[in-house]
Amino acid sequence: MTIPIACSLTQPAARTQLDEWRELLDAAVVRRHRIAAGRLELELDPTFRGLDDLVQLARREAACCTFFAFSLTIDAELLTFVIEVPPEAEGVLDQFG
Repeated sequence: MTIPIACSLTQPAARTQLDEWRELLDAAVVRRHRIAAGRLELELDPTFRGLDDLVQLARREAACCTFFAFSLTIDAELLTFVIEVPPEAEGVLDQFG
């Protein structure tokens, strides 16, 4: 089954949500790694206190843009937030860093 590369938000709502991503990631991310064309790994500041906000935003994004896949890895000294998209949506990751 192919997941459509589409967003169910209106243009203004999508822009607002993208602004939320930028604000939250600017506060949280210390390093960005484009591991592959469709995979972006974001190393988070270990003192970042907005994980709940990040998870809720990712859930909202996954609801309106079902082609996204998000994951969070928690190690003793490292938090990594991963955003993955299929090949036909690789350009979208450019907006996340």
